Amino acid sequence: MDALNRAFALAFFIHPDRPLACEIAVQALARLEVAATAQDKRLYYTPTGRRAGETEPSAVQRTKVTLSDVHLLQYLVYQVSETCERSQEQNPAAAIRLTETDLLIRFIKHLTALTMKRNSFYVALGLCRLLFSYNTQETLEVYGVVLQNPDRLPDDYYCRSRKKKLLEEMRERFGDFLRVAKGQRGEGRFEPGPTGQVQRDWVERCLHQFTPWETSCPIPPDFDPLVDEVPWLHSPHHDPARFQPVEISRMHALLHPECFWRLTAALNLEVPPERLTLPRIFLPGKGEPPAMPPSDRGTPQPLTPQELGEIHQRLDAQSQRRKAASTGTAWIYIDGMERTEFTLRSQETIHLIVDEAALLEIRSRDETGEIVLATLWLASLETSRLSDRATQSITLEGGQTFCFHIQVERDEWGEITHSEIEIAYQAPVPATGPATRWQSLKNLLWRNMRFSDWDFPTFLTPVLAGGLLLICGTGLVYLWWRANLPVAPVVRYDPPLSPVKPVPPLKPVVPGDKPALLPPPVQPPQPRPRHRNPAAGLDSDLTRNVPPGVTASDWQEVKELYVEPFGEDPTSRALFEEVVTQLKASHRFQVQASHESAAGVLDALVLNTGKPGRFSLTVRFRLVNTAGKTLWTSTLTARRSGQVTEISRRGMEQLLATAARFDKIQPGSDTQP
Repeated sequence: MDALNRAFALAFFIHPDRPLACEIAVQALARLEVAATAQDKRLYYTPTGRRAGETEPSAVQRTKVTLSDVHLLQYLVYQVSETCERSQEQNPAAAIRLTETDLLIRFIKHLTALTMKRNSFYVALGLCRLLFSYNTQETLEVYGVVLQNPDRLPDDYYCRSRKKKLLEEMRERFGDFLRVAKGQRGEGRFEPGPTGQVQRDWVERCLHQFTPWETSCPIPPDFDPLVDEVPWLHSPHHDPARFQPVEISRMHALLHPECFWRLTAALNLEVPPERLTLPRIFLPGKGEPPAMPPSDRGTPQPLTPQELGEIHQRLDAQSQRRKAASTGTAWIYIDGMERTEFTLRSQETIHLIVDEAALLEIRSRDETGEIVLATLWLASLETSRLSDRATQSITLEGGQTFCFHIQVERDEWGEITHSEIEIAYQAPVPATGPATRWQSLKNLLWRNMRFSDWDFPTFLTPVLAGGLLLICGTGLVYLWWRANLPVAPVVRYDPPLSPVKPVPPLKPVVPGDKPALLPPPVQPPQPRPRHRNPAAGLDSDLTRNVPPGVTASDWQEVKELYVEPFGEDPTSRALFEEVVTQLKASHRFQVQASHESAAGVLDALVLNTGKPGRFSLTVRFRLVNTAGKTLWTSTLTARRSGQVTEISRRGMEQLLATAARFDKIQPGSDTQP
């Protein structure tokens, strides 16, 4: 199946309306054509081999895409589809015809798009925590197997904060169609709806449709996470070129039903159908939602030759319209929302600061309507993590060039918080000849010298190597010259000896004589008193687990403490109860029943790090205040089962000793160890 038919089938699954699905596929493919790339993509060709009115597609196909383009096309179908979805949902006459099936498919599609534009961790979090009812510890177990490196797992606090963010984004997208209720320990969750066999079948069909295209199953049938290694899911940090395909394989392992079933079975977790928690969908003007009707929306008839011919004619017409759009006004859209406008003129530059986003579009308008001139897939920058600075460009059929210079900023977990984007536009040069070649060279230099985007390590390698050889050669010549200098004769000078004065004899001590007064001893100079750091008395064993930047005021503000449950297994529950008992007995912290009334949260990640037949348990404690600042961490290990209780005692002794040390520091000093 070619790219156009695949895009049409996916659009038809979301919208079972053939003309609308055809329109979505065309719009997605048109945006893929004008996607900027790091290789300075050019659209100088003119489509040939097809005459006006011809219905049969010619041999010159414009729907052949590469592997990376396949995933971008899949996301573009989601993006264009969302515009149609919002239009239907905001129109009362169209919204009244929506069914529970339509909203369920849109819910899973939007959750997939939100997580795939980030990374595989978000896919695991959205799938396990919002679509299924796996807890945080079970979600980390699943992601640890997919990551193939348990040491790189995030902590519980980070998982809860990211899950809350996904929940808010989903609630913002669907509005009154969904409702949020408080779950256990005040956790926000969607109000649950029915999860019968019909709903399970639809969820499985959705996950099959939304699995990344052109990917194979990386999880073998008889997978054992303690023995088997999956090379398709492993990407070393020093090889960023492999990161993007590995991330796509990880997303496949999580979204594809068969692979996800194998993962949960290998971890001895309940199968996903038993953990399915779909939200209750509130349809407008219809009380309780009706049962899902049967549909063949997943297997539409392929596009006919006449439809393919019309689509290619539309793509050719858009190419001609882009060629003529070299002046006028253009608009910038971020994830389908208009952001700003600018004028298309030579050497025009515009700066943007964009928060978390996936797609940037530059659109123009003519007498026919709106036309997309260029697209930039921002999500690829976050997925590949190749560099915090990138340059991508595209040159259209008319010679217009858009160059994007991107500088990204990351948080402490390495995720992109916002991007600074400079968009440079260069109008085409109409004339030909030497002047045109000089102008093209000048434009090329001007475009590539922006933001100092030269690849300095590669560009300066010969120069640096030659300079290093020159310095080494000069040094060797200088040493040889010093070694061969003539040696001057050494003239020895012996000064005359001075006469030695005789030492007078000591006067004998007679009893009754007064002792001679001796001069007072000369006192050595005393050092000036220095200001003593109030934190200087803190023991290094206690402060080595305190991150830099933590002050005494941070600790003294944390009096009320909420202890997050460590897990559902017997070992985690026993550790949790022991920690709560010790904290209550200490009278330093007041243990609260919920995190809303607490000034800090204490959690722990309990990991079974032992090999088969050998016991090894690792517990990572962490204290965080309400601002999300980590005040204290400690990692303890038990090699025998009898040491499990000892871990809680040692960890709480370290925590209370550190708190006592910080309590002795004056509150106003803001001293840090």
